[in-house]
Amino acid sequence: MLGYFSLAIQVLKFPDGMSKSLIKKIHGCSYKDKAGNMIEAYPVFLLGQIAKNDAFANRIEGKILFDMALGLLYDASNIVGCRTVLVDCRPIEKLKNVYRQNGFIEVSHCIERNEQYDQMVRVLK
Repeated sequence: MLGYFSLAIQVLKFPDGMSKSLIKKIHGCSYKDKAGNMIEAYPVFLLGQIAKNDAFANRIEGKILFDMALGLLYDASNIVGCRTVLVDCRPIEKLKNVYRQNGFIEVSHCIERNEQYDQMVRVLK
């Protein structure tokens, strides 16, 4: 096994202060629901883990794993309608840069059970 990734569905809760334009980009249509209220959360794909096998790290590029995972999610989005991918990333700049290079943008910083992480999203096209 050269590498792996895990995929799931998750609900992204929009933090207070998130811009209307970013909510609209993630949602795809609006930043308000049918009743005219601000959208507080939205279902997204979760790219839970993505990694290369250390024993074979030189035999596969990380970009290939991202392309495989995002390709599967793109195909799934045509079936289920979900259009945004979420990653929960440790707040390490080098790691966040890997996600940025693959089209993700940072949307929030979270602390949960004394663990810090950043949430980053990418809209599938």
